[in-house]
Amino acid sequence: ISCEAVSSCNFTSLLSFAGVTLPTVSMCDASDCGGKGVCVGIKAFPLCLCEPGYTGAKCQTKVEETGSTIPCTAADCNGKGLCLGIKAQFVCLCEL
Repeated sequence: ISCEAVSSCNFTSLLSFAGVTLPTVSMCDASDCGGKGVCVGIKAFPLCLCEPGYTGAKCQTKVEETGSTIPCTAADCNGKGLCLGIKAQFVCLCEL
C-alpha cells in the first residue's frame, strides 16, 4: 500500500488493500419507530426514544393519559434536558 502522506491512509483503505470488505451499515430513522419517535442506532438494531404518549420497542402503543401514563416533561429531567416517555418510564436527553 502506498500513501502520499500518512494522513491519507485510513483503516478502510488498509482493509481494502488486505482484501477485506466491510458490510454497508444503514442508520435508522423515524420510520423505524413508526413515525412516533426518534431512532438512534442502525436499522439492524434500532433504539426508539418515543414521543410522549407512545411506548413500545417501535413506539407502536398509544398510552392513556391517566395515572402513571402521563407524558413526562422537562421538569422530570430537572429542567436541564428533553424528556421522552411517560412519568412512569422516561429517558432524559440532557443538555451539554
